[in-house]
Amino acid sequence: MRVLSSFNKGVFLVLVLSVSFLVSFGQNVKPTSVTLNTSNPVSCKGIQYTIGYEWGCFNYQYTGLTYSISGSTIIIDVNFTGGMICQGRISRATNPITLTNVPAGTYSILVRGMLSGTQLGTLTGSQLVVNSCCATKANFNSNSSSFCDGDTLRLTNSSANYSSQNWFKNGTLLDTSKNYKGYISGPGNHAYTLIVSGGACGTDTIVKNVRVLADPELGNDTTLCLGTPLSYSLSKNWNSYNWTDSVSTNTISISKSGSYKVTVTTASSCVREDSVNVNFVGPLLDIGKDTVICSSDSLVIDAGAGTWNSVSWSTGENTPQITASKPGVYVANVENSIGCAFKDSLEISFDKDSILSFSGTDTICSGDSAEITLGNQFAKYLWFDNDTSRIKKLSGAGSFNVTATSDIGCEVQGAKVITALQLPVVDLGNDTALCNDSIYLLSAFRAGIVEYRWQNSSRGSRFEIKKAGQYRVTVTDTNGCQGNDTLIVTYKLCEKEEPVDTTGINGRGAIAKLKYVVYPNPANDVVTIEGIEQAEIQSTRIISMSGETVLERKIDNLQEVELDISSIEFGAYILVIKGKNKFYHFPLIKD
Repeated sequence: MRVLSSFNKGVFLVLVLSVSFLVSFGQNVKPTSVTLNTSNPVSCKGIQYTIGYEWGCFNYQYTGLTYSISGSTIIIDVNFTGGMICQGRISRATNPITLTNVPAGTYSILVRGMLSGTQLGTLTGSQLVVNSCCATKANFNSNSSSFCDGDTLRLTNSSANYSSQNWFKNGTLLDTSKNYKGYISGPGNHAYTLIVSGGACGTDTIVKNVRVLADPELGNDTTLCLGTPLSYSLSKNWNSYNWTDSVSTNTISISKSGSYKVTVTTASSCVREDSVNVNFVGPLLDIGKDTVICSSDSLVIDAGAGTWNSVSWSTGENTPQITASKPGVYVANVENSIGCAFKDSLEISFDKDSILSFSGTDTICSGDSAEITLGNQFAKYLWFDNDTSRIKKLSGAGSFNVTATSDIGCEVQGAKVITALQLPVVDLGNDTALCNDSIYLLSAFRAGIVEYRWQNSSRGSRFEIKKAGQYRVTVTDTNGCQGNDTLIVTYKLCEKEEPVDTTGINGRGAIAKLKYVVYPNPANDVVTIEGIEQAEIQSTRIISMSGETVLERKIDNLQEVELDISSIEFGAYILVIKGKNKFYHFPLIKD
């Protein structure tokens, strides 16, 4: 066991006493004052105190004032929270507290300083005497909320804690009876005052307004221009309204001549009424409704002849009637015998279905037909041939008339012009008979032709014949029009004029017999004949496919000849060249 020296014991004792003193002094919440702020406290009103207090630890937290009533003692607590370790510093403050619903009686006041529910300090205040609440309260009720002029007014006293009363109107004493009864007059709000006295309980005053309604006044009989707005408005304070037209509101709008009466009733059940005669002078101007007309029509607008003193139109005219033939808004201003002015307008517009449109081709090939479609905005259609279709086929060239009728009966006439183009002409020549083993070259070439089609679906401008049969070509020009021709070819046994050399191809790409070269072939204006190996040309002859000689020329033994073929028609021919004692045959095409 450890033993302390005398010196250490003394130091320890001093430390203990010091800590004890600090704890004792610091852990202190003490009320310092209690002050009543309410004079003449009564049981029906709040009672206010101001409490002063101090505390010795600045780390304590103030949480408010609370109170409780225990018998004849009112306890007011000053509440703090805090721990056992005190950070010492003395602080002071004051705060108010209001006591409510304290019954009448005499009370002792005890104020306590509380730290986390532990009482630390107390203070006794002066006795509190609370009197009973007997405060005088003035009040009265009226027999109605509104009155007519001259009605009887009854005011019933409903005050509390009083023994005498005085009635006033607009500051003038009327009566001292408990309740008041009298006549009330003069429209407006009247101020009635009741002052009641309750002796020890005091006096009280109340003022209430009583409303007197002015009799309804609709004014003098009146004459107005027809269409002029007229309305009457009465006070909203009447209990009920009953007008001639069964209107039951405080306002009415009137638009026709007649006698109008209103009956009104107040909350006090008094009844008042008034009436007025109203005369509207017209008539109103009516020039008609907005109108749609045909573009070729016109419309007579009538403001009413013999009705008005003056008429003026927006067009500048001054007659009762005008004729309108253009679309637009037409306005009329008129004035009657008593100076009433009226205005009306109408808009004229043309029938929207005034343009007849055509769709479809304008150009066809000769012999074809065109399908034409008319615009669909019309009700019906009638063509030159009495057909009523909207979509129609037109055959051949010409101008085709049609009439369309709109929903409102407007007729629009139009014509569709169709142009027929000539078909392209192709000529393969007459039917022909050829010698056996002959080769015949047909040419369908023509300027402006863009497509050729033969009976075997070949598409060249020429066709080579090697056997008997029927040959047909169809040509199409730049307009898409087509022409055709047919040729029948037969073969027969022929006697040879002279032995014919074997046919070959020369270096220029032209078909040639031995001894001679013919080019160009096909040819247009000139064809050249050249003799090979000094072969001479004695004469030439061009024969058509029907065997007719179309061109013949005698040559003086030349080796090269330019033959002019511009005078013969397009087509296929046979060129016969006579040399020395021999004839040579060549197919020739003129294109």
